[in-house]
Amino acid sequence: MAAPASAIQRLIRKDSPTHRSRHLVLTVTDASAARRFVAALAPTVSTAPLVGPPKGATPLLSVGFSYRGLAALGLRADLLDAFRQHAPAFTAGAVLRAAQRLVDSGASAAAHWSEAFQPPQAHLLISLHADGRAELTAMTAKLQ
Repeated sequence: MAAPASAIQRLIRKDSPTHRSRHLVLTVTDASAARRFVAALAPTVSTAPLVGPPKGATPLLSVGFSYRGLAALGLRADLLDAFRQHAPAFTAGAVLRAAQRLVDSGASAAAHWSEAFQPPQAHLLISLHADGRAELTAMTAKLQ
Protein backbone atom coordinates (compact mmCIF):
# COMPACT_ATOMS: atom_id res chain seq x y z
CA MET A 1 0.00 0.00 0.00
CA ALA A 2 1.45 3.33 -1.03
CA ALA A 3 1.52 6.20 1.45
CA PRO A 4 -0.43 9.31 0.46
CA ALA A 5 1.71 12.26 -0.66
CA SER A 6 0.58 14.18 2.43
CA ALA A 7 2.39 11.59 4.59
CA ILE A 8 5.74 11.84 2.76
CA GLN A 9 8.25 14.60 3.32
CA ARG A 10 8.63 16.69 0.17
CA LEU A 11 12.44 16.43 0.02
CA ILE A 12 12.20 12.64 -0.18
CA ARG A 13 10.37 12.82 -3.51
CA LYS A 14 11.43 16.17 -4.92
CA ASP A 15 14.44 18.40 -4.38
CA SER A 16 14.21 21.84 -2.84
CA PRO A 17 13.24 24.62 -5.25
CA THR A 18 14.88 27.19 -2.96
CA HIS A 19 18.25 28.93 -3.01
CA ARG A 20 19.33 28.65 0.64
CA SER A 21 19.41 25.93 3.27
CA ARG A 22 20.15 25.65 6.97
CA HIS A 23 20.62 22.29 8.68
CA LEU A 24 20.24 21.95 12.43
CA VAL A 25 21.59 18.87 14.21
CA LEU A 26 19.89 18.34 17.56
CA THR A 27 20.55 16.09 20.54
CA VAL A 28 17.75 14.68 22.66
CA THR A 29 18.46 15.33 26.34
CA ASP A 30 14.86 15.11 27.61
CA ALA A 31 12.77 12.49 25.79
CA SER A 32 9.43 13.89 26.91
CA ALA A 33 10.26 17.46 25.89
CA ALA A 34 11.73 16.22 22.60
CA ARG A 35 8.56 14.25 21.80
CA ARG A 36 6.48 17.37 22.43
CA PHE A 37 8.82 19.38 20.18
CA VAL A 38 8.56 16.82 17.36
CA ALA A 39 4.76 16.63 17.74
CA ALA A 40 4.52 20.43 17.50
CA LEU A 41 6.87 20.44 14.51
CA ALA A 42 5.02 17.72 12.58
CA PRO A 43 2.30 19.97 11.06
CA THR A 44 4.99 22.29 9.63
CA VAL A 45 6.91 19.57 7.79
CA SER A 46 6.68 20.09 4.04
CA THR A 47 4.91 17.20 2.33
CA ALA A 48 5.46 15.78 -1.12
CA PRO A 49 3.12 16.95 -3.85
CA LEU A 50 5.02 16.31 -7.07
CA VAL A 51 3.43 19.36 -8.61
CA GLY A 52 4.30 21.84 -5.94
CA PRO A 53 4.23 25.51 -5.34
CA PRO A 54 6.16 27.65 -7.80
CA LYS A 55 9.85 28.04 -7.16
CA GLY A 56 10.48 29.92 -3.96
CA ALA A 57 6.78 30.25 -3.11
CA THR A 58 7.16 28.84 0.38
CA PRO A 59 9.93 27.90 2.78
CA LEU A 60 10.36 24.15 3.29
CA LEU A 61 11.09 22.16 6.44
CA SER A 62 12.07 18.50 6.73
CA VAL A 63 13.05 16.32 9.68
CA GLY A 64 15.30 13.28 9.89
CA PHE A 65 16.02 10.95 12.77
CA SER A 66 19.03 8.78 13.50
CA TYR A 67 18.56 5.35 15.03
CA ARG A 68 20.04 6.67 18.28
CA GLY A 69 17.67 9.61 18.04
CA LEU A 70 14.66 7.31 17.81
CA ALA A 71 15.96 5.39 20.83
CA ALA A 72 16.53 8.65 22.74
CA LEU A 73 12.94 9.69 21.96
CA GLY A 74 11.77 6.45 23.55
CA LEU A 75 10.64 4.49 20.49
CA ARG A 76 9.31 1.08 21.53
CA ALA A 77 11.93 -1.68 21.83
CA ASP A 78 10.19 -3.93 19.29
CA LEU A 79 10.38 -1.17 16.66
CA LEU A 80 14.04 -0.50 17.43
CA ASP A 81 14.65 -4.26 17.09
CA ALA A 82 12.93 -4.19 13.69
CA PHE A 83 15.34 -1.45 12.54
CA ARG A 84 18.32 -3.48 13.78
CA GLN A 85 17.06 -6.53 11.92
CA HIS A 86 15.87 -4.94 8.67
CA ALA A 87 17.91 -1.74 8.38
CA PRO A 88 21.41 -2.45 9.68
CA ALA A 89 22.92 0.45 7.72
CA PHE A 90 20.50 2.87 9.39
CA THR A 91 21.26 1.48 12.85
CA ALA A 92 25.02 1.60 12.22
CA GLY A 93 24.84 5.26 11.22
CA ALA A 94 26.83 7.27 8.72
CA VAL A 95 29.97 7.68 10.82
CA LEU A 96 30.65 3.96 11.00
CA ARG A 97 29.95 3.50 7.29
CA ALA A 98 31.55 6.69 5.96
CA ALA A 99 34.82 5.28 4.65
CA GLN A 100 33.40 2.06 3.29
CA ARG A 101 30.06 3.07 1.84
CA LEU A 102 30.20 6.83 1.46
CA VAL A 103 33.82 6.86 0.26
CA ASP A 104 34.64 9.65 2.70
CA SER A 105 38.40 9.80 3.16
CA GLY A 106 41.14 12.33 3.75
CA ALA A 107 39.71 15.69 4.80
CA SER A 108 36.19 14.31 4.29
CA ALA A 109 36.70 11.32 6.60
CA ALA A 110 34.31 10.93 9.53
CA ALA A 111 37.15 11.65 11.96
CA HIS A 112 37.11 15.24 10.64
CA TRP A 113 33.34 15.71 10.81
CA SER A 114 31.92 18.20 13.26
CA GLU A 115 31.24 16.76 16.71
CA ALA A 116 27.54 17.46 16.11
CA PHE A 117 27.49 14.63 13.54
CA GLN A 118 29.03 12.03 15.84
CA PRO A 119 26.68 9.22 16.96
CA PRO A 120 26.14 10.25 20.58
CA GLN A 121 24.97 13.73 19.55
CA ALA A 122 23.25 13.50 16.16
CA HIS A 123 19.67 12.55 17.01
CA LEU A 124 17.54 14.82 14.81
CA LEU A 125 18.30 16.72 11.64
CA ILE A 126 16.05 19.62 10.79
CA SER A 127 16.58 21.02 7.31
CA LEU A 128 15.22 24.44 6.43
CA HIS A 129 15.04 25.67 2.84
CA ALA A 130 14.08 29.16 1.69
CA ASP A 131 14.98 31.70 -0.96
CA GLY A 132 16.33 34.34 1.38
CA ARG A 133 18.47 34.65 4.47
CA ALA A 134 15.68 36.54 6.28
CA GLU A 135 13.28 33.63 5.72
CA LEU A 136 15.82 31.17 7.12
CA THR A 137 16.40 33.40 10.14
CA ALA A 138 12.65 33.65 10.76
CA MET A 139 12.19 29.89 10.41
CA THR A 140 15.06 29.26 12.83
CA ALA A 141 13.62 31.74 15.33
CA LYS A 142 10.26 29.92 15.25
CA LEU A 143 12.02 26.66 16.12
CA GLN A 144 13.69 28.19 19.14
